Amino acid sequence: MARVRTTIRAAGLVIAATALAACGSRDYPGADLDALPADAVGAVSVATIGLEQTDLLNQNRSLTFLFDAAGNVVGRVEGNDISYTQALASPGRLVTVSADAVTTLTPTTRTEVGIDEFMVQAAVNDPATGTATIWFNSGRESSFVTLAGDGHPVSGSVPGLVVVAAQCGDRAVAIARDVTPADAEGRWLARLVEVPAGGTPVERGRWFDDPDFSAVSSTGVCTPDGTAMLSLHRSPPTPGSTEAGLALARTELADGARSAEPIKLAGRSSAAPRSLTVVDDRLHWLTREGEVLSVPLDGPAEARLEWTIPATGEDIVVSVSGTVVAALHPRQDPPALARYDLVTGEAVSDPVPLPWLTDIVGSATESGNNTYTVSDLDLLPPSDD
Repeated sequence: MARVRTTIRAAGLVIAATALAACGSRDYPGADLDALPADAVGAVSVATIGLEQTDLLNQNRSLTFLFDAAGNVVGRVEGNDISYTQALASPGRLVTVSADAVTTLTPTTRTEVGIDEFMVQAAVNDPATGTATIWFNSGRESSFVTLAGDGHPVSGSVPGLVVVAAQCGDRAVAIARDVTPADAEGRWLARLVEVPAGGTPVERGRWFDDPDFSAVSSTGVCTPDGTAMLSLHRSPPTPGSTEAGLALARTELADGARSAEPIKLAGRSSAAPRSLTVVDDRLHWLTREGEVLSVPLDGPAEARLEWTIPATGEDIVVSVSGTVVAALHPRQDPPALARYDLVTGEAVSDPVPLPWLTDIVGSATESGNNTYTVSDLDLLPPSDD
């Protein structure tokens, strides 16, 4: 279970740190924030590449940089390095994560929930309610911290490793799978768990997953009526083919009943984290190559290629906020943020240069045992105030 320590820092108030400052930490753009800046429009999270190397002195950092409409850094949130750090934005709120804290920024406060984790497994939020949940890989179980719209934290753990999660309003839902096969056929015991608002985890259903059926993205999306979670999974090769297929899975939240429909679109079996989005009667998602695909929610799952982000490459980082796609090429010179309409592919603004990223991406970490890369990108929606 995640270790919880909650502290609140009001804007402009200096409070003693709860941990030693990292040895060997270098100067990064922006000041460490006590509140969410009014002019922040986006957040870029930076962490080490892949699994963390030996860093006994906790020198390496997890950093989230906030920037304004011109691309200038307006502040940062910094902590000990955690693999796959992410940021979750909702109106007037930003949640970030490091190895030692889940941090929430609002226009007037900074709240920290203390943890002791090494890897983010999934991160989901619901901008409409402001609720966010971070799932952590804790070995044979998955720890979590969920933050209600009013900032109230709840923590706990569930058996198994979370393979896909979603935030359905103020309810966190996830499929967790045991870390060892359950039978001689290599099937895995999977459970649908729900964390209701302010409550403890509840198992809604369980089943056995075939070894060739695995999630291609750690995040799913709720159906418009909130009764089911949609997710994308690799499926066994079809007869006459050697390539793994792709399937759209629907998991009923009431009892865990599942159905899976093969997706007819050869050669594309990836999905970028937190890109699944329902628009009208179609599910949209982005591949790691920058393609935007969609399938109908009902009927045969025949996917179509809607459009492709220009000048894509293997290092592209993407996210979806509402119906706006944010795309960042960290190794461009200079790196630039582009925004597009999810459905049409039309640019919704001019590119925003982020030249300060140049000296960070690809640079050696403080320990010298790893390299920094962009792990997440998020747009900040306008505040309701």
